[in-house]
Amino acid sequence: MPRELFEKLKEYLEKRRIDVAVYNANIEAAKMLESSSKVQEYLRLCGVKSVVPNPKEFNKYSAFAKFIEENDIKDTNGLIVYCGTYIEGSYYDVDSFQYEKRYTRVKKNNPDATCREYWDIENKNSITIPIEACEEFESTHKVISLSLIEARRKFLDMSLQSSQEEATKELCKKYRLK
Repeated sequence: MPRELFEKLKEYLEKRRIDVAVYNANIEAAKMLESSSKVQEYLRLCGVKSVVPNPKEFNKYSAFAKFIEENDIKDTNGLIVYCGTYIEGSYYDVDSFQYEKRYTRVKKNNPDATCREYWDIENKNSITIPIEACEEFESTHKVISLSLIEARRKFLDMSLQSSQEEATKELCKKYRLK
């Protein structure tokens, strides 16, 4: 992603971390108030046991996934995750009186396969490639064999520690699809 957007991501992660910290501080303050005998008596009279919610934990990976959902990132590092190989079929839906496509996951080297699914780790949309074009696609793109969630986690951690470029190189070196 472009440097400006990456800086926006860093700010977004920091804001989410601070939001969670403030939320948790408010919970602690509410617990202190709730420990008062007068507040406990009031809650008992209202028929309420406790009004204090559980604290939250900051999860940078969930925040990163939400950031991707909220931002349409066009200019990515081009790191693509292989997600699976499928056979395309169809079935008749009796409710709508129409044929609908259905994809069945199969092994990568299945001779009946019709397509493969890939996912850019910085994007919210998958890419479906016909099986005939997969070899060319894989040779011209940085395709890695790792789950999407794990790839995003590793990419985010490495990017925050060093740079996006270093993260992309390292992931390609370790997990390049063969």
